[in-house]
Amino acid sequence: MEVLVLVLRIVVALLAAISIAGFLSRHWWVFDLLSHLRTQYALGAGGLAVIALIAGDLTAAAVAVMTSLGNAILVLPQLPGRHPRLGPRQEPLRVLFANVHEKNHSFELLCAVIDAADAEIIVLAEVDADAMAQVRLRLPEYPYFAQPAIGSRPLGIGLLSRLAPANTELVNLGESGSPLVIARFDTPPRGITVIGAHPLPPNHPSWFRLRNAYLRKLADIIADEDRDVILVGDFNVTPWSWHYDEFVRRTGLLDSRSGFGLQTTWPALLPPLLRVAIDHCFVSPGLVVTSRCVLGSTGSDHLPIVVDVRFDGARRTEVRRTDARPARKQ
Repeated sequence: MEVLVLVLRIVVALLAAISIAGFLSRHWWVFDLLSHLRTQYALGAGGLAVIALIAGDLTAAAVAVMTSLGNAILVLPQLPGRHPRLGPRQEPLRVLFANVHEKNHSFELLCAVIDAADAEIIVLAEVDADAMAQVRLRLPEYPYFAQPAIGSRPLGIGLLSRLAPANTELVNLGESGSPLVIARFDTPPRGITVIGAHPLPPNHPSWFRLRNAYLRKLADIIADEDRDVILVGDFNVTPWSWHYDEFVRRTGLLDSRSGFGLQTTWPALLPPLLRVAIDHCFVSPGLVVTSRCVLGSTGSDHLPIVVDVRFDGARRTEVRRTDARPARKQ
């Protein structure tokens, strides 16, 4: 029994330490990875608290309860909200994002999900020219497209649209992730820019630095846009990371998840509370998100997201980031 209590205390202390380390995500790639699992920490610590109480270890139970509450405080504000199912499109613009995954060849399943979503604009990550050709063959109702500029699936990104863009471009951000796919539309009552992004996952020190550099470069590009922006992508960062907060601060964009619950997307095989939200849609303050939902499996390890937006007639985004130039030096 003493051994079991000792093991329990070690596990509880380790979970508490990991939870605290996540608050230091700005400083080290390992801490950043640890910052993404707040929901799991809250659930795990809650379970350990129950086990500790059953074992009669009040010290371990107290530490576990505090750890659970410390993480729950971050998670609970995002739990309430509408969890709409995909319905008929009612707003001027519906945008879908899906990380197809480099090894996924379930194009029939992917296209069935896209077809059911009835989106005007689709952004696909981890695609190459062959994958885009397969999708376009099955979805001829999307005549406008931006083709991936590179051959490698993991870094390819493309766009399909029912609407004719005023212009499209692929912007290479160096080695820090996929190019940006940027499409500008003269959508009444005013123009809009749709951007698709996919930085590298911060799985080791160099990729951690490259992902952060990607987010800084992306923030600079958004600051130079004179249209309202819809930004979608697999950002390989969750709302619990310092780098997520810094990106939102620098851009002035709003997270479309607000008011719609956690909306977790990866890994697709796990239940919602055990997944994390790394696939995001951000919008300018001049746009209103009226619906957001996570769609079913496309054969990828990510689940797609679809967002309905409309223009806010009373608001127009004039300045998205007031500290843009000093931020470049960080």
